[in-house]
Amino acid sequence: MTIPKTDINQPSAEKAISPKLAARPYPKQWERKKTLTGGGSILLRPVKPEDESLLSGFIQKCDPEDIRQRLFEPLRVLPHDVEVLFTRIDYARTMVFVAIDEKTGELLGIIHLISASDSTHAEYAVMTRSDVKKHGVGLALTELLIDYARAEGVDELWGQIMRDNRAMLKICQDSGVQVVTDPSDPIYLLATLRLK
Repeated sequence: MTIPKTDINQPSAEKAISPKLAARPYPKQWERKKTLTGGGSILLRPVKPEDESLLSGFIQKCDPEDIRQRLFEPLRVLPHDVEVLFTRIDYARTMVFVAIDEKTGELLGIIHLISASDSTHAEYAVMTRSDVKKHGVGLALTELLIDYARAEGVDELWGQIMRDNRAMLKICQDSGVQVVTDPSDPIYLLATLRLK
């Protein structure tokens, strides 16, 4: 199954992006609105520095097991340096998209992309709040990230997944991402998606 393209004007790789190593201004052209399964509307957008304050509420509404599956540690509070890593980015080699509940303003999900130095391969990871699983938040973030990566000229996305992370495996299945045993560490699975 292939990922459907978003229906909002998507910037082309030629005109959307300035040089890879330069810090870029906030990329407003990547904001999207989406209706969730079962109702409710979310805003998908690039992260902003002021979103750091939303992360603690997000983590508090995540089950410890979901946190362990995403961060590989059973944290209850995000260390400040991790909050900074997610919210103060250059919009060039690193991109983070967030899903915001339009009604409450709360953070419902986050997806993170880090490009390799050659910019042709990028690692990604997604996490949704435990109480909104199966509503399409993770899939919506993944689809947006794939569109962004294609526009950036990324050839392949990859991510490491814990074997018991059924929610992430379902997102991979729904978005056409291939999953195999990670050859560097067999306790994990490796998710890859060729974009070209």
